[in-house]
Amino acid sequence: MKINTLFYYIAYILVIVCQCSVCIATPLYKYRDANGIWHYSNIQPSIPKRKIDHHDQRERIVITEKNNNNDISLYVKNNYFCSVEVELDFLENKNLITIPSLPARYIVPPQSEYKAIEVKPIDASKPWSYKYKYSYVIGSPHAKHDLNFRYHFPFPKGYSFFISQAFHGKYSHHEPSNMFAVDIPMPIGTPICAARSGVVIDIVQNFFKHGTNKKYLQRGNFIRILHEDGTMAIYVHLNPQSAKVHIGTIVKTGQIIAESGNTGYSSGPHLHFAIQKNNGMQLISLPFVFKGENGSAIKPKTLTRVEH
Repeated sequence: MKINTLFYYIAYILVIVCQCSVCIATPLYKYRDANGIWHYSNIQPSIPKRKIDHHDQRERIVITEKNNNNDISLYVKNNYFCSVEVELDFLENKNLITIPSLPARYIVPPQSEYKAIEVKPIDASKPWSYKYKYSYVIGSPHAKHDLNFRYHFPFPKGYSFFISQAFHGKYSHHEPSNMFAVDIPMPIGTPICAARSGVVIDIVQNFFKHGTNKKYLQRGNFIRILHEDGTMAIYVHLNPQSAKVHIGTIVKTGQIIAESGNTGYSSGPHLHFAIQKNNGMQLISLPFVFKGENGSAIKPKTLTRVEH
């Protein structure tokens, strides 16, 4: 999956000098210009104003500005049920310093808010402004993958399928995020089970189409589950609106979580399954083994049958 990158464009901030102190005018406004770019400013725009008093509930990582004793601090709020690594940097910087200096990275714990930087003018008698950007990757870069762990097949007992594409698959398993993924063709509607216990941290289930055009790369329905060692399993191409769990649900190994489908970048109905971790602002996939009969380890191989 691609790194989710967001850009916040901050309009010029008016600095008023009063008894050698810096005061920031209020309220703040949010507006979108003719180019579709959202701006945040203390200057009332000519278009209808909107005070910044809340955030879209769909936003999972939120950057907020707080004025404390005439200094501005930027806070990162993480609404995920997992740690997130955030990178913050300037796009533009005029007459200011930050503590700590940028660019910088932060690991923000789940469901928490973290003070990232303080912004201070170099010369308080002159105007100052900035634009910044941030990007993030879910998961802690400190996750330790247990190569000996044996994963449950991601479907119930009694089912049997062939693996059409395994590790380093020639068709599409070329990127770090899917290099160690497996594709298992199966009929649409097949129950999908959690291969390992954990907590559901992300669900997408609103896509209905599929194809091999690049536009479908980010349009596959999926469920992502965080494991106790910090790694994550991702189940992709799921049937629309088929999730049996919610974000924050704690699931057990073998529990049905959704139905297989044929959504996103896909040439036919199948399940794309991978174990991933954050490797320093990049999601990478990890080699793994399935649990066979009597607890034996089964390494996924192309054109081999997998069954309970």
